[in-house]
Amino acid sequence: MKYKDTILAGIFVNILMKLICFILLQLNVFSSGINKHIQSFRSAKGQEGIQVSVSIRSLNSGEQVYAHASEINLPPASTLKLVTTATALEYLGPTYKFETMIYSNGRVSSGKILGDLLIEGIGDPSLGSNRFKNNPFEQVLQSLKDNEIQTIEGQIRVLNNDTARFPLGWLVGDIGNYYGAFASPFNFHENLYTVYFNGGTKIGEPAGIASIKPFDPAWKIKNHVTTGPAGSGDQVNILNLPFSNEILMIGSVPLNAKNFAIKGAIPNVNKIFTDSLSSYLRQNGISVNNKIYPENLQNEELGSILSPDVFEISKETNFRSVNIFADGLANFMWDAEAPDYDTFLKDFWKEKGVDLSTHRFIDGSGLSPMNTLSTQNLSLILFKMKDQNRFLQTIPIAGKEGTVSSVAVNTGGKISMKSGSISGCRNYAGYFTSNLGKKYAFSIFVNGFHSDHSKAVRTFLEEFFVKMIAIKE
Repeated sequence: MKYKDTILAGIFVNILMKLICFILLQLNVFSSGINKHIQSFRSAKGQEGIQVSVSIRSLNSGEQVYAHASEINLPPASTLKLVTTATALEYLGPTYKFETMIYSNGRVSSGKILGDLLIEGIGDPSLGSNRFKNNPFEQVLQSLKDNEIQTIEGQIRVLNNDTARFPLGWLVGDIGNYYGAFASPFNFHENLYTVYFNGGTKIGEPAGIASIKPFDPAWKIKNHVTTGPAGSGDQVNILNLPFSNEILMIGSVPLNAKNFAIKGAIPNVNKIFTDSLSSYLRQNGISVNNKIYPENLQNEELGSILSPDVFEISKETNFRSVNIFADGLANFMWDAEAPDYDTFLKDFWKEKGVDLSTHRFIDGSGLSPMNTLSTQNLSLILFKMKDQNRFLQTIPIAGKEGTVSSVAVNTGGKISMKSGSISGCRNYAGYFTSNLGKKYAFSIFVNGFHSDHSKAVRTFLEEFFVKMIAIKE
């Protein structure tokens, strides 16, 4: 019996060793193919200095099954939004709603507020956004009707919104543009306005402003935008600091363009909101008389404005890469817990077994080029979130949805991912199902390339995604 047992054990060990060798061979073949693809890309003329970092992690074991320079710190760009939304869904919960309070500054008598109507925000980044059905003006109107108020004798004022919350690590050239709109305790309409330009009939001619919506007559706009070649697209940059009415517009719009839309960041969102709300209330039978009252009259709660839930905000954040949503979520979370978002995020994920101590987080959106993250830690966070179905639903399917609808179209909908790009960076992160049906988290950062290499980078990434889902494990 002992002899037979020895023979059987030997056969079993032999089969096991062959199986292990087969698996290792398959992984080596996969790794070799990906490595050759990366080496071929980086060996092309002028592309030697481009950095490529990759982490692919099994959702079954949590182990990295492929890594290429996965430990280095690089700017994550908008893939950082995955970290911010994952944190918000875990910390706040998917059903959490922001509540913007409505008060009267003065007593209510005979259908009148004998004072001001006060609006106090706590950081809702989605208030007044056209992406949701929630209309804050309707909610204010309903609160007034519920309290049988027909007249506001004083003014409409926004409380506690005089703190600039934009990170000092942002580039000055970003702040005046919509994608650089900073999130405050009170936000409205994603803090954006739209400028409509008409291009000239000759290249180099001045481009005129047809209209601006919404608009504050106090803005002092210097329009230096000119006419560029036909089909040149949006080459306009808007420069201004928060709370400043000095706005400089430079760059170009296409030849013969009509009502060419450019988005800017509202520098004084309180004024835009109160003017818009006053107009809406008057149109709906509420008088706003703008009399001057003392600011320290007794406040009376009249109601509140509720936001969409955090899941809905997170989904829009990742599907459409909305910076102000990500930064608003980040600011709200760290404000009461830590001195900054960097500290908050590191403490939060440390408790979940992810060490982010070597990284730097300037914001929640990824706009700052000073943010740093490694692909291996990003894939680890994604692994930690693999069972959170609400988080998985916030990530668009490549080739079909969101900002990745035109990316990886040849992968059959097997990849869900978030894109990220700032100057010289093209990044992606998310989840995929291999051709064999196994599931993985992944992250790939391509960093340090010139605009002349953009086409080569796109080609490299498209081929990478096809190779990635072919993993055999």
